Amino acid sequence: MYRRDAAELNVAREQLVAYSARLVADGLAVGSAGNLSARCGDFVAITPSGIDYGELTPEDIAVVGLDGAEVDAPEVPSTETPMHLAIYAATSAAAIVHTHSPEVIALSASRDELPAIHYAIAALGGPVRVAPYVRFGSAGLADAARHALSDRRAAILRNHGAICYGRDLRAAYGNALLLEWLARVYRIALSYGEPRTLTEAQVAEVSAEARRRGYGTRRATRSAASRAPQRTADNASGRDTGGAGKPLGRVAVLGAHIVDVLGRPVESIPPGQGSARLTEIRATVAGTAAGTAVDLAKLGAQVTAFGAIGDDMLADLLVGQMRRHGIDTTGLVRKPGAQTSATMLPIRPNGERPALHVPGATALLDRDDLDLAALSGVRALLVGAPDALGGLVGDGLADAVAAAKAAGALVVVDVLRPGSTRAFDRIAPLLAQADWFAPNADQLLALTGEKELAAAIDRVLSSGTGAVAVTLGADGALVASRGSEPEHVPAIAVDVVDTTGCGDGFNAGLIAGLLLGASPVDAARLGVACGALVATGLGSDAGIADLDHALSFLAQTSPGPAARLRALAGPPAAAGIDH
Repeated sequence: MYRRDAAELNVAREQLVAYSARLVADGLAVGSAGNLSARCGDFVAITPSGIDYGELTPEDIAVVGLDGAEVDAPEVPSTETPMHLAIYAATSAAAIVHTHSPEVIALSASRDELPAIHYAIAALGGPVRVAPYVRFGSAGLADAARHALSDRRAAILRNHGAICYGRDLRAAYGNALLLEWLARVYRIALSYGEPRTLTEAQVAEVSAEARRRGYGTRRATRSAASRAPQRTADNASGRDTGGAGKPLGRVAVLGAHIVDVLGRPVESIPPGQGSARLTEIRATVAGTAAGTAVDLAKLGAQVTAFGAIGDDMLADLLVGQMRRHGIDTTGLVRKPGAQTSATMLPIRPNGERPALHVPGATALLDRDDLDLAALSGVRALLVGAPDALGGLVGDGLADAVAAAKAAGALVVVDVLRPGSTRAFDRIAPLLAQADWFAPNADQLLALTGEKELAAAIDRVLSSGTGAVAVTLGADGALVASRGSEPEHVPAIAVDVVDTTGCGDGFNAGLIAGLLLGASPVDAARLGVACGALVATGLGSDAGIADLDHALSFLAQTSPGPAARLRALAGPPAAAGIDH
């Protein structure tokens, strides 16, 4: 597993060295004080103990497991490794920065909290707590830091320093800079008398407005939430941007992991060696498993991915993008000599998307590649594209599903290809184990050979599947289970940019709703909302910001279901603010 993530860890080591140098240059530490780390799947790359940052090299960075065991440690890992590991275990952190910054240390000696002196503190979750003094490197300090970080992205350690985390090193380091600035502003304000600080309600208002405006996203990848009520901001920043207060828990995806390269608008392919100018070109993570994984991570799930990818630059891109969303990629297996599955998509002005596809490594996943123990604790398993998998369908896939179901996991299946009755026969044993099957209407008709959707749904349910959710494109979706008539869930109108990945968005919303405890119809309404949001931008990862944002979007057309889902989800966390 370590070798599988070697390239990712090498990148993390280089980034840690770069940000360590900035730590000193920005006045957040001196010498070798403080420490930084980055999580890479089941491993953590962390700065070593006692080496001056000016002398630090990527080769000096230590790698430890989540249990603290040394995996590759040329130098002694930081004495604060237990604190970092405790924070990774308790939060969605993908990177952590621990500083010995002077303003923060001075404040810690005389205050129990950094109050809301400026609205930017909303990006840290609100007023920053000061944890009690405990000796460095101790389990007590790790516990104190973990408690102080509850619902926050930064905490102050009394007579010691600060600890901040984020979705990546850039975000974590930015939080550390922001915290030091806020402490300085507070000190200056105190020199004028007793400062007037913001109330909890005022900070919450800032957080809500930040989410509405889509702070932290570039205009080129942001949908027009502020310009049209039926569109919302695209946020590719991962789980650390907010979302529901109640986590969805661990979810696994297994199947197709594809890199999409998309361009728009493409009215025609120029003849010969002609060229055409496009508005936008993007490379995104896609595929029935990977695309849904990204959307689930945005909605607040802790996602683990299983699949086969190539040993190429496309695989590096795919893994890197998934890690940016906080997804555990240790279940992705690189196949030497194979290309990562990939698709070129010229997007027409109306959003249609002809595809040029290389099947690549997806079909090479086999039983020996699966860590069944990793499936034992998941709340849901999505099997994405069993029709595109190779021998695993008949040898090993049933074991993976059984391992998940033994722990009480929800099992959802979706397909990738257009469908045929032969493919249906091949995946029928899997469907018999599934709680949900979620194809689109054309796929379902082609798979079953039926001419009417009602008959096709009955065919699937009679095979043993618990329930069926059929996406209908611009007409919404149908939801059906044994003993009940199919129920229609209407679509939500949006300005369509690209329909790539709308089915993945639907699956993510459906799974999220079911894990929250919603009724099947309300879960499908959330799925329709997420699918519609994806259509407002280019690529499978467009549109969805977080669960709170998706529920706000759903509330525009279905306030009752949105309110029920929000009650199940709990209050949203604070959103980040672009500084």
